[in-house]
Amino acid sequence: DLAVASPATVSRCGMVYLTPENMTWEPRVASWSQRELYPAEAKDTQVLTQELVDHVTSLFASTIEAGLKYVRGTVGSEMIPTVDSQLVDGLCALFVAMLPLAKLDLKADAATNKPIISSIYTFCYIWSVGAALGEEAWAGFDDMVRDQFTEITQLPGGGDVHDYYVALPNKDFRPWRDVVPDFVWDPKTPYFSILVPTMDTVRYAFLLERNLEVNRPMLYTGLSGVGKSVIIADTIQKLVDGGAWAALPVSFSAQTSALRTQETIESKLEKRKKTQLGPPPGKQVVMFVDDVNMPALEEYGASPPVELLRQFLDFKGFYDRQKLFFKDITGVTEVCACGPPGGGRNALTARFVRHHTVVAVLQPSG
Repeated sequence: DLAVASPATVSRCGMVYLTPENMTWEPRVASWSQRELYPAEAKDTQVLTQELVDHVTSLFASTIEAGLKYVRGTVGSEMIPTVDSQLVDGLCALFVAMLPLAKLDLKADAATNKPIISSIYTFCYIWSVGAALGEEAWAGFDDMVRDQFTEITQLPGGGDVHDYYVALPNKDFRPWRDVVPDFVWDPKTPYFSILVPTMDTVRYAFLLERNLEVNRPMLYTGLSGVGKSVIIADTIQKLVDGGAWAALPVSFSAQTSALRTQETIESKLEKRKKTQLGPPPGKQVVMFVDDVNMPALEEYGASPPVELLRQFLDFKGFYDRQKLFFKDITGVTEVCACGPPGGGRNALTARFVRHHTVVAVLQPSG
């Protein structure tokens, strides 16, 4: 078990370990900006100018440390513990997903675009650094954000910072309740599939859609009955109805095995090459794993089905169990839902959780 192994043993496994204290947010953001925002050698894929990229970097430098410090300094603030790197990665992924909605004119003066960039960054900051926080930590996070972003953007007064969205292509923040659609009753819909739109369903669905656009894995957590599985299933069904996505539902229980999980995933994908599986042509697949922390632990404390998912997230595939070659899986984005540990649910390892943007679904706000 590497959790109790010495550095010498770990090195013999071919691993290079960097402590979080030495691997801070700066190199991650620098690499991301050069790869996603302003790749110097591929000008046709540049989504921002160098001046705007420098502005984004300055926003990170002035705010991210305070946010990470608040999350780590507030004991029990997160329903499922996260690590700093995934919060930064989640912010970067959501930022890229939001940029097309801004419809920026890169030929315009940078001073025109900077306020919009600042508003996008603020929204992404709230729904990455503050996405996994429990309700009891929202008030302190709200105070911290309003203090940190006073000179960056203008947040509306009243309520909580989570209650507002940025109304792109404008830079203004508006309440989520303004975009809640009217409920239309369909007599053909089964009772347990009825979803009445609220501020909560709208914002959690919006986050899921945006993150899926950039293939960012998501993990929704919350107490039983808050509607996390229904919100995810409803959002996925709308994407499937749109024609560009296909669904791959997987439901875990205490008896779920890694073999059965792999068979379920492989059965829903098409064989593209001898060593590659993927969705039907022209589509992407969203794999929804419900109750991901339910499978029983084996004797060494690991959960084999979860470790299979972790291998997929790490290496984009897994091994054929008969011929022992590695199968690549393309075009699949994973979304999970689970309750907090306890009552038959097991704690998820940081090695698995770190791949996701974790969103805490709170009790309905009415």
